[in-house]
Amino acid sequence: MSVMYSAHRVTIANRTTSRNVRVARRVAAIAGLIGFVLSVATPLLPVVQTTATLNWPQNGQLNNVTAPLISLTPVDMTAAVPCAVVDALPPSGGVVLGTAPKQGKDANLNALFVVVNSQRVDVTDRNVVILSVPRNQVAGDAGTPGCSSIEVTSTHAGTFATFVGLTDSAGNPLHGGFPDPNLRPQIVGVFTDLTGAAPFGLRLSATIDTRFSSTPTTLKRFAMVLAIVTTSVALVALWRLDQLDGRRIRRLIPARWSTFTLTDAAVIFGFLLWHVIGANSSDDGYQMQMARTADHSGYMANYFRWFGSPEDPFGWYYNLLALMTHVSDASIWIRLPDLICGMACWLLLSREVLPRLGPAVASFKPALWAAGLVLLAAWMPFNNGLRPEGQITLGALITYVLIERAIIYGRMTPAALAALAAAFTIGIQPTGLIAVAALLAGGRPMLRILVRRHRVVGICPLVAPLLAAGTVVLTVVFAEQTLATVLEATKVRTAIGPAQAWYTENLRYYYLILPTVDGSLSRRFGFLITTLCLFTAVLIMLRRKRIPGLARGPVWRLIGNILGTIFFLTFAPTKWVHHFGLFAAVGSAIAALTTVLVSHEVLRWSRNRMAFLAALLFVMTLCFATTNGWWYVSSYGVPFNNAMPRIDGITFSTIFFILFAIVALYVAYLHLTTSEHGEGRLIRTWTTSFWAPIPLAAGLMTLVFIASMVAGIVRQYPTYSNGWANIRAFTGGCGLADDVLVEPDSNAGYMTALPSNYGPLGPLGGVNAIGFTPNGVPEHTVAEAIRVTPNQPGTDYDWDAPAKLKAPGINGSVVPLPYGLNPNRVPLAGTYTTGAQQQSRLTSAWYQLPKPDDRHPLVVITAAGKITGNSVLHGHTYGQTVVLEYGEPSTDGGLVPAGRLVPDDLYGEQPKAWRNLRFARSQMPVDAVAVRVVAENLSLTPEDWIAVTPPRVPELSSLQEYVGSSQPVLLDWEVGLAFPCQQPMLHANGVTDIPKFRITPDYSAKKIDTDTWEDGANGGLLGITDLLLRAHVMSTYLSRNWGRDWGSLRKFDPIVDTHPAQLGLDTATRSGWWSPGKIRIKP
Repeated sequence: MSVMYSAHRVTIANRTTSRNVRVARRVAAIAGLIGFVLSVATPLLPVVQTTATLNWPQNGQLNNVTAPLISLTPVDMTAAVPCAVVDALPPSGGVVLGTAPKQGKDANLNALFVVVNSQRVDVTDRNVVILSVPRNQVAGDAGTPGCSSIEVTSTHAGTFATFVGLTDSAGNPLHGGFPDPNLRPQIVGVFTDLTGAAPFGLRLSATIDTRFSSTPTTLKRFAMVLAIVTTSVALVALWRLDQLDGRRIRRLIPARWSTFTLTDAAVIFGFLLWHVIGANSSDDGYQMQMARTADHSGYMANYFRWFGSPEDPFGWYYNLLALMTHVSDASIWIRLPDLICGMACWLLLSREVLPRLGPAVASFKPALWAAGLVLLAAWMPFNNGLRPEGQITLGALITYVLIERAIIYGRMTPAALAALAAAFTIGIQPTGLIAVAALLAGGRPMLRILVRRHRVVGICPLVAPLLAAGTVVLTVVFAEQTLATVLEATKVRTAIGPAQAWYTENLRYYYLILPTVDGSLSRRFGFLITTLCLFTAVLIMLRRKRIPGLARGPVWRLIGNILGTIFFLTFAPTKWVHHFGLFAAVGSAIAALTTVLVSHEVLRWSRNRMAFLAALLFVMTLCFATTNGWWYVSSYGVPFNNAMPRIDGITFSTIFFILFAIVALYVAYLHLTTSEHGEGRLIRTWTTSFWAPIPLAAGLMTLVFIASMVAGIVRQYPTYSNGWANIRAFTGGCGLADDVLVEPDSNAGYMTALPSNYGPLGPLGGVNAIGFTPNGVPEHTVAEAIRVTPNQPGTDYDWDAPAKLKAPGINGSVVPLPYGLNPNRVPLAGTYTTGAQQQSRLTSAWYQLPKPDDRHPLVVITAAGKITGNSVLHGHTYGQTVVLEYGEPSTDGGLVPAGRLVPDDLYGEQPKAWRNLRFARSQMPVDAVAVRVVAENLSLTPEDWIAVTPPRVPELSSLQEYVGSSQPVLLDWEVGLAFPCQQPMLHANGVTDIPKFRITPDYSAKKIDTDTWEDGANGGLLGITDLLLRAHVMSTYLSRNWGRDWGSLRKFDPIVDTHPAQLGLDTATRSGWWSPGKIRIKP
């Protein structure tokens, strides 16, 4: 009876299991297909677009209004001008309406104007005359009626104008224009010379391009949520189907995760230390400003370029940064994702990847140290900021680990999760394509598992969850954008660039070997050590076939993963060196493997081990054959940041090359002898045990990086360094803004000259100046730059200002002065002349020196020309003499010279520009009571001129005190992370703020990097500021580091009086393929 009962229970259990299997199969197939279909359909589902229209006049008044479009041009624009307003203008004429100030830089080249002069009425658009009519014909006379209105349209179909009521010689309406979509004008507002109440019929209406300002409809939200839910259900059902194999997994997390070793402590401490004191990555300011402006705009705009197009379909990671800005903008907080990703990579490597390679790797301590130290050395230069390489590295590593889990257990759920991880990794940035390498590396064993499993449950229940997992990322990528908007954004980025073809991949490696910051020693090591270990591992594995303690399959999959990473990186649209940060995790894994492969247990002959040591020394030679450079402020105080590291005049690269040559010659000797030679204690020490060459080299590089940053902090203290700024952030510090000092008014602080019988130049010229004149400066000498033509983007107003003053200054000079100096108060003396040259000398009057205090740490002379001085970047530069002589009281009540100071002079690359020579009060004795200028130009070469103004003791405020945190600032993409407290210029509904200031990096970076990248021709923000505002560079200094070019603060002044326009806002539902037309990107 009991036997029959037991059999009955088994039968019932089997039926129940069979029923559960059928349910799981159906759920997996149906839910997976639903999730897949809904995910794929997400880009096509409708969104609610916020529409915006600019209408003028506003409030019934004729005035200037600003509305700078981030897309620069509108979707379309129409305007109507009653011809009667032509009579309202004076005989000389004026601007009836324009989409930019007439005085703006290149205004005629970019904007549309309806302009009246004494003879004609012109409609011009982007330097093209659309239509021009004689003024008297427009006004009409007794026998001939004039026109009634001027109508202008500018759309994708072209730009056209009609003088309604006038006809041409054939009797047709007077009409003109061109069918060119690229004639749509740039709009920064509406500007007019008319005043008073707006006449009837005068209007301008522009449809602002807000295609990217959208939110999902209820339908789309429901579809996205349902896609995520059904994908999750499909994965759970797939997990249930996996359990049919009858095996129980004892622990989801293996026991090795609970151990903690000295290596773990060292690596995690290294990450934590580097997070506080370490260098940042190259584009941190870029990502920072994107994140800080995203909430206000409603989408993640690229911001600095590409006409405000969004980052989508790549960039969901930046939305995480945008959320983090709600807590703080401090660097030490906003960079936490990279810290977390670094430590997560190490935990996965040490507990999943290395054990999977075999017990020979997992139990070999030098291999563990090699993995940890190579991970640190490869991570530090690239992945300590806001760039996404750290997140992509982790995503690719998770994909690899999940694929290995799937192979170990023969199940599909880890494979589906791997597809999910790979999809989200790709969604971070195009370089996330490297996650596919892990999928392909495990392709063959996964295909076997799929074939084996489909015999049990069928193909659809297995494939449908995989498809759903691989596409659910579309619900994130296209949450607020549509297929049409993302395609347009992609077209814009591709057309403007950089978008380099796959066959230009060699450029990445070319940049790596250049002696620049991109090719610095820190950036070279990670990839070079990975490459060395990769080829070494391939050669040994091909020769030895099977090695005890190594799992051959996982080893070859790791090798395939790295080769796949290199291959897929080829298809990235940009070829930046910072992408080498992607090799940090796989590079550390291959380094651990190679440490085992080159050990004594595998390579018995010392010749082969020494050959690898020689190759490693050559890699070190290449690494040190460049500068110890770091990006922007990360280089402050770092030794050899612009030169090759050396000791007593001998470069470290030379030392490593000598060691390489010695070892290479020894390898040649061993090759010519028997295999018994070369097994001494020294050789064993340097090729085996804890002192294995790979962890030793990686440890050395890690120490060099840390020591570089520590040295920078010590040498810079108490002024700015990354580490010190991060520490101060805990008490509310504002980064570089706390250490940059600004002269709010450079006219303040001029000292009183002691009375005497001075010459024609006044106190500045002293009693008997020789060769100095009030106008001894070449025309178009500008502040902190060398003027070139045609003008570059982002230049100051003095580039375009008149070359001479309308009225002479205080000592007869007609030379415009920089930094807002008032020529009616500030005299000038210079030696430039086109006539006969002579040796020139000047000793000014004594100027009474105020007592020193913390607010007045400097004496400053505004000067120009080739001047001898000192700077951090260029060291001691030679030129003509401009020194500050200080005096002390003499016994007879007069003054006696007590010493001279050579100035800190920043601009060695632009020696003729106006700049501020700095003399630290701390270098003068406390009893110095007066100073005077001593200048000598003993060269007879016309180019060796100098010009000086009187000395001053400026009143200084920190940039944070002067600019504050509420005024909108154009923070160049390179500086954003260093100025976390300044308010970036925001944008919303297609219109940007009007910035009050601009903060730029140092002169070279501004000229080469930010000015060109942010150019209006590329859809950048300088296209707005150049057209709407006038920039003036201000006098600034880096506290207690007077000889460093930290960058610049530029103040923006409006060209004309304006106020912000009121926009007409509405909403409209748009389908996923709706488009208002192409964004105008061509000149």
